[in-house]
Parts: sequence; C-alpha cells; structure tokens
Amino acid sequence: MASNQNYSIIDILGSGGMGCVYRARDAHGHIVALKMMSNKVSCFPEYRQLFHDEATTLMVLNHPNVVHIVGMPYSDDAGNLFLPMEYVEGITLDKYVRQHGGRLNIKETVRILDMVLEAMQYVHQRDRIHRDIKPSNIMIRPDGTVCIIDFGVAKDARVGTDGATVGRIVGTDGYMSPEQANGLHIDSRTDIYSLGCVLYYMLTGKHAVARGKDNHETMLNINRAEMQLPSMAATGISPLLDYVFLKAVDKDMMRRYQTAEQFREAIDTITGRVKPMVTVGKAPDNDIRISHEFVSRHHLIIRGITEPATAGQHRYRIEIEDKSSNGTGVAGRLLHNNTLLFDYNGETSLPTVMLAGRVDCALNWNTALSILRAKGWLSQSTAAHDKDEITIPSAVSGPTVPGEGPNSSPGTSNEDIPLTPNTDPPYAHDVPLTPHTDPPYAHSVPPPYHGAPAVAAPQPAQPQPTQPQPAPSQPAQDSAHSDASLSWWWGIIIALCPIAGWILSVLWSDTRPAQARSAAIIAWWVLAVWILLVAILTLLLAL
Repeated sequence: MASNQNYSIIDILGSGGMGCVYRARDAHGHIVALKMMSNKVSCFPEYRQLFHDEATTLMVLNHPNVVHIVGMPYSDDAGNLFLPMEYVEGITLDKYVRQHGGRLNIKETVRILDMVLEAMQYVHQRDRIHRDIKPSNIMIRPDGTVCIIDFGVAKDARVGTDGATVGRIVGTDGYMSPEQANGLHIDSRTDIYSLGCVLYYMLTGKHAVARGKDNHETMLNINRAEMQLPSMAATGISPLLDYVFLKAVDKDMMRRYQTAEQFREAIDTITGRVKPMVTVGKAPDNDIRISHEFVSRHHLIIRGITEPATAGQHRYRIEIEDKSSNGTGVAGRLLHNNTLLFDYNGETSLPTVMLAGRVDCALNWNTALSILRAKGWLSQSTAAHDKDEITIPSAVSGPTVPGEGPNSSPGTSNEDIPLTPNTDPPYAHDVPLTPHTDPPYAHSVPPPYHGAPAVAAPQPAQPQPTQPQPAPSQPAQDSAHSDASLSWWWGIIIALCPIAGWILSVLWSDTRPAQARSAAIIAWWVLAVWILLVAILTLLLAL
C-alpha cells in the first residue's frame, strides 16, 4: 500500500476505537469519506486483515443501496491505513427514528426494510456477510433511499468463518446473533437475525436485546433473554409482524428465514404489497415460454412492484431477476444471477432484454406487461397506500396457494397508467413468446375416443406342434449371474453419487452456498469410500 497525497481532509465525521472517518476532497474536487484505521491497531495483523477484507468486499459490490469504494486504499508514513469511500449524505437510521417521534409507522418501516433486504440479498448473493447490521450502519439519504455502510467486519462467506474476531469488536449493540456472540460458525443467516432486530427497532423505537453494562452482560442477554413481542412493546402492531420478527430472530439459525429474499416475501405477504411476477424460460410452467437451446428452464423473473410514495402517489417499478446459467443481456449489459430495478410510469422506455444475450431470444415487453396487468399490477386500489398505515389482517386465514390471491387474480384496467412500452426491435416479434396458460400436464391428455377398432371374426384354434423345451439351467449358475449383475448395478449407483454431489454443488454455488459446500464434501467422502471398497475387494480376489 503506497502513500497518497490526492486527498485533502476537510473535517472529521466520526471516530471510534479503531480510527475515524474524515470528510475529504479528492484531486478532482469531489467530496469523499476517507476512512482511517489508526496505526495503534493497524500494527496488529488481524486488524490489518479486517481493513483488507473491507476494501476487498467493497470492490466486488456495486449496488445503489450499498456504499461503494471510490479509490484504492493506501497508507501514510505513520502507518495509518486509509480507504476512500462514497460520501453518503443523510442521517443514520437511529437518528431518523428519533426524528420521527421515537418509532416509525408500519408503512415507513416496510418501505425502509424492503430496500435494506433487497440490498442485503445482493450482498449475500456475492458471498459476503456484513456481520454488523444495526441502525447506526444504515443511512437514510435526503431522497428517502437507504445506504448500508461500514463493512469493516464483513467476511467472504466462501471462507470458513467464525464470530470470534467480531466479538472483540462488536459487543455492546445487542444486534449480534447468538452464534456470532458465541464465536461459532456463521453465514448469511447471521445478518438475517440482525435485520430482525432492526425491524423491531423501527416498529418500537427500542432494542430487541437489552444492552448490558458490559460485553459479558450483553452476551448473556443475547443467549438467554426471551424476545419481547413488538406488539407488547408498542401499540398498533399486528400479530403477523410479531410472527415475522420471531422467525427472523430465532436462536436456531435453521429455523430463521434462510435468505433475505424469504424475509422480503414474508413482509410482502402480510402487508399485501402488490408484486406480481412473470416467469420466462424454456420449461412448460413459465408464463412466457422461449424454446431455445441456450435458454435455461427458468431463466428470468420480471416483477411489477407498487410502492407508496410522497404526496399520496404510487411509485411503480419493474424488477428483472436473472436466474439462468448463462445470463441475460439488458440494454447491452450482462445481468447474471442478479437483479435490476428501475422506475416505470407507463411511458418509460423499457430496455431491450435478450435471454442468453441472443438476438433471437429477445423478450416482448408487450406480452410481459399484459401478463403483469392480468395478475393485478397497475390495477389495485390506491386507498391502502394513501393512508399513513398499511392495513394488515389480524389473523391468517390459511396458506397461500400458488396461482391464487391478489398477485395472480385478473384485475381491471387502469387508464391512469397506460401500458405503452418502447417499440421492440423487429427480431423480438419473430420469437414465439405466447404466454403459456395450459397446466404442465395438458399435453399428456390422451386423444379423443372415436370408437373401438374393428375386430376380426374368431378363427378356430389350430393345433400347435410340440416344441422341445430347453433344459432348465442350474440354480447355482442363475444365482451367480444374478449376484454379479446386482454387484455391477450397485457399483454403478455408488459411482454416480459423487457425480451428482458435484453437479449439485455447481448448481447451488450462487444461490445456496452452504448446501453447495455440503454436497461437495459428501461427494468426496462417497468417492473415497467407493475407492477403498474397490481396493479391498481387489486385494481379497488376488489372495
């Protein structure tokens, strides 16, 4: 790390035990946040590693709701380490809550949490764990959007990690998960726990876990204290939000929401937020079917999102999520296992979308928008969004059945938001993009019955000459052949097991990293046992 004189310090934004953050100006006159790690701690290898991990993490993240790096890290002659980052205007979430009467209403809570969860879903998909999610690390910009900051203890999820180091740095905020507080193995579900505590704070203005007088007492509260329901700490909170909170902060990480996306879906379900979707791919169960060798079975998801905005108006957005193995071209850029979100007002020029980046697999936006409207997008009543609160039912009537409910029932037209997308290129209409409405089993229905075929008149039976019967084979030979055949089949099946494990590890590497690692480990163990058995059998036969 070389020294750098391209930044001039203006003032200090904040300080802590490891260093401080300056407001500075770069050589081009742009305002940046210059994070400094003091030489008092950078002399220790573990703290230098934390600084390196934060820089590495920010280099691979590029999301509007995640702070980004604006320059290369460097050090000065005294050994202080510096990391130039985006200067985020606004206030932290804890200050924002205090400015709004000590707690947020449900509508504002859901709006902020949705943006945070969407950003954390992006972070987790890139195998990164924040490990320090709390209100003071979530910024609210002047335009109402959020920005997640301070990845100083973030970790690469692909590397075996525990919470021991974090426990020495973060110990007084009460937002750590139990496994992190105990120094056990952690993954993205640790952030889910912290996000559940953030939900509690926004709804009640209180911490889900009481801070202790010292780190030890806080750890005891995290591990032993029973969580108080949000509805018991503040009025006007639905029991359904209690359930979402309790599931997010379950002390057993296996019983929490396993992904930030699941957390978002739970919030959307109980608040009734409109988010119908259109699936695109090669499989028969997609809304839009594109039969092409380079198109994945479930290649793309297009979601129509309705959000409340200021002045009682709706905010309409379209989200494109790629779930393929080879990516999607969107406006000339590759989108691979990632999401793209943009506003839509009925006249917005929609980007050209080419599955697998191929011209002959272009998406017809007219078809996609028609399906979204049929599923209820742009046709919902605005009454619920014009209120200060989101109406949440007090009880669950039953599980939601796919294909039913507000996100899938046909809606009436809404002339206020015309569906007039940009003109698709000529090749887009040459691809058969008719939405698939039949059930997957429709093509297996037998043809209609047209009567029984004519049957010939019965003929008298003719005597058949007696054929000599072959002599029965010896039972010992039959048994030997059967055992040999069975052994071969068992050998083939056992040999295929590790191959299946490796295939699953590749398929799950982006979406389910923990399961992918387990599948790879099991595959190697099965292969080792198979080789050992073959060696033993070969040795026995040789003797």
